[in-house]
Amino acid sequence: MIAALLALPALLSPAPVQEPPPDDEAVRRAWEMLLPDEQAEACQWFAAEAAHLGTYQNRLVNAVKALVDRDPGTFPGPSEPAYFDPEKHSPGQVIRRKWVEPDDRTWKRQHERFFKAVPERRLVCAWRYEYGTRRVVRFADDLAPEHVAANALQGFGPELDFAEALAESLLDDGVQQVALAAFEHTYTDRKGRAYRGITLYDGWASGTEMEMPDVDTLGVVHTVLDEWRRWVAPVPSSKHDSLYAAVGEAFVGAHRHRALRAALARTYAIGEPVHRDAYGPHTDRFHALWFEAGDDPRELAKGLPGSDGWEDFLYETTMRVEKDAGLVGAARERRELLAEGERRVRALWVGILRQMGAFDRRKRPSPPPETGR
Repeated sequence: MIAALLALPALLSPAPVQEPPPDDEAVRRAWEMLLPDEQAEACQWFAAEAAHLGTYQNRLVNAVKALVDRDPGTFPGPSEPAYFDPEKHSPGQVIRRKWVEPDDRTWKRQHERFFKAVPERRLVCAWRYEYGTRRVVRFADDLAPEHVAANALQGFGPELDFAEALAESLLDDGVQQVALAAFEHTYTDRKGRAYRGITLYDGWASGTEMEMPDVDTLGVVHTVLDEWRRWVAPVPSSKHDSLYAAVGEAFVGAHRHRALRAALARTYAIGEPVHRDAYGPHTDRFHALWFEAGDDPRELAKGLPGSDGWEDFLYETTMRVEKDAGLVGAARERRELLAEGERRVRALWVGILRQMGAFDRRKRPSPPPETGR
């Protein structure tokens, strides 16, 4: 009885107040307080610890890597940007092309026009899948401290962007490869400016009014339709409508194919992904599809539609999932498991920065003096 009474105050004492997690800006400031060597150390520490977190995110990353079974170091860099050759596709109206680089004001204006409606992702990607070549490529350093830190802040562990690109590659059967290769050519204007890093696909997907020089439209119909006689540069205005309709029809099929698979890939290991093509309302339905496929991209790929069946696929998926309480529950559970994993990854990152004293600093220390030999 005395022992019980002595224990009573401890039982009645209030539980310790748990400190709320710091907001994103506070975490960014802490990161900036570290010297470069410290940042590299923090990222190495994070990568080692994050790999052993028992999260659903980690399980999916490891699963898709096992399906491909290829060392990341053996993957190529991105394809060199290319534009349609005027001498080949519009010999009657040859306008020489010249590159416009991302630091040029003209490039920035064009990029803003095409991408103003594209939401910024939480996941910073150093990997992508090229539909035209059917290759997974690395276009940035995924081990760079800034890359690791940006993703860790959002709750994404190392290799998540790599896993997403692998999943997307396994969802693609290559049916639209020729068309998508055509639309992956660089966007050019009638003055011959070629906008490095901006593609015809970006222009057409933006839905904005844009210049369509003959070399690009004819390049598409020559490549995709193998039609060389119906339209010849310079294309008279009386034939513009039929030419643009042909290019537009080719793009619709290519866009439906790529956008659906990209949206599904983004839902593979992220609970609430940011979609490019208005697939947001389908997020839980896509989680349901991943659940049904056992999280195997090869299984999910078997049920994906061609261009003609795209609308029916989305409608039938919506109706089927919404009427099945079990599927709805499984989709929500999958989404929440991924979200919980993101919280754990972010907490790990914050904990590492705390242990390194980054949150306690008010300014970045001076680097240590270099020592001579």
